[in-house]
Amino acid sequence: MSGQSSLNGVRIINSRALHQLGELTELIERNGGISIEIPFLKITKTKNITLRSFFPELSPGDWLVFTSKNGIKFFFEHMEEEGFNKRDVDSFNVAVVGEKTKQYLHKYGIQASLMPKTFTGEDLAKELVQKVPKTKRIVVVRGNLAKPSLRQSLIELGYHCIDFIVYETIEEIEQGDKLYSSLLNYEVDYITFTSSSTVRSFMSWCEERNFSWHHLSFACIGKVTEETLRSYQAHNVLVPERFTLEDMLQTIVEDVEMKRRST
Repeated sequence: MSGQSSLNGVRIINSRALHQLGELTELIERNGGISIEIPFLKITKTKNITLRSFFPELSPGDWLVFTSKNGIKFFFEHMEEEGFNKRDVDSFNVAVVGEKTKQYLHKYGIQASLMPKTFTGEDLAKELVQKVPKTKRIVVVRGNLAKPSLRQSLIELGYHCIDFIVYETIEEIEQGDKLYSSLLNYEVDYITFTSSSTVRSFMSWCEERNFSWHHLSFACIGKVTEETLRSYQAHNVLVPERFTLEDMLQTIVEDVEMKRRST
């Protein structure tokens, strides 16, 4: 980051789910900014979906694929609930999308066997095809709103691929009054989006209230999130080249500094 007070007084809406707010708030405040915590989503572990339907049939050398930290968190919650433990995955290979997902996996004492150079599901599919024999099963761990394109691509290429939905995302803003007051009183400088779900939740909220949002400035992570945001004709959009919270915040820092120089 450019400096400890580079975001001095800048007000940023942190729209991540409740259990994820802390990391971004810490980054914002470390740089002198003000984090306005308003989750745009509710994320919960899936019910009535069980590991036991396929887990005992997996063999050493089969693959687990995680595309998000949430996938890891809720996968291990499912394991604990059903009486499995970390040792039960020690014989499997693990693939992840993104450095942060890889680091989060380390918290469970597990090293990723594969991480694509660019942080997309498409690149992960390409690298899996190069490395994984078709005799191996691949379990794709995801949320209910994540696109099943990775699994579908692998199936089309002849792989035995298991879809395991470990968490559910509800596009809902519970603190709508706080959001409305903040926006109406011009107490927001940037709104952050870390997924397409956060974008859709916000846009639905605006539509329900007939709220005009086109003057607002946004920062988001990822190509898909950006595409979703721009599909609503959003123009004031900051997108980092690397899809991390730190890089997203850095784009805000640079935008703030540019605006300060021009005034």
